Amino acid sequence: MQADGLDVTINQLPTEAAAVGQDSSNGTGSSASSCFKHQEFFQRLTSTHMGHTLFTTPSIPSTQEFMRAHTSVLPEGAVLVADQQTRGKGRGGNVWTSPDGCLMFTAMRRLQVPGTQAAFINYVACLAVVQGIKDATQHLVQGGLNVQIKWPNDIYYAGVKIGGALIHTTWSSSKFSVLTGIGLNVSNSQPTTCLDDIVANLQQREQQQQQQQSAAAAKVNKEQLLASVLNHLE
Repeated sequence: MQADGLDVTINQLPTEAAAVGQDSSNGTGSSASSCFKHQEFFQRLTSTHMGHTLFTTPSIPSTQEFMRAHTSVLPEGAVLVADQQTRGKGRGGNVWTSPDGCLMFTAMRRLQVPGTQAAFINYVACLAVVQGIKDATQHLVQGGLNVQIKWPNDIYYAGVKIGGALIHTTWSSSKFSVLTGIGLNVSNSQPTTCLDDIVANLQQREQQQQQQQSAAAAKVNKEQLLASVLNHLE
């Protein structure tokens, strides 16, 4: 398979994930069973590298563990997104619950930065998530959702955790290989709350203030959200 001008040796990877390249089938390819809509994702992707090689899977133990095991054969900007994780991990080895409705992915970058700046990679990743959520919800809520970062790696809204980041870095050939693992509650109301519920509550409040009849709340689009986060992450 060739994606974004790079030869990707898919037969070196396990069959846990299906690969889709932006340049193959004009970004319209899809895995047999993942519910992720590749065409919608690629239509909104404006990055130079991030996400141009996309792996999708309906279920995997951990997106980050998969990427860590195959970093050496993955092209720059490769991303793995899963519908479900069975052994997702958070900071400090904490279990990350991954029910249906979460957006779970790991993205890879190779960065040539001074070692003194490596500690800031985590902060930059969280800022990209915050800005990505804001951009992806502009059409749903005026100004987009303003979520906050609880340093160093948690994403909160109104005091409730809705996501988190887990960054893994290794040093090789004068570069840092950075794996950014992100989990976001998009449409799953449990175990805390999710972006869809937040949007629905804000829309209902706005309709009540304007004395309008309540309409069905629009949903946050996972594909648009992932593309928006990756655009900022690059």
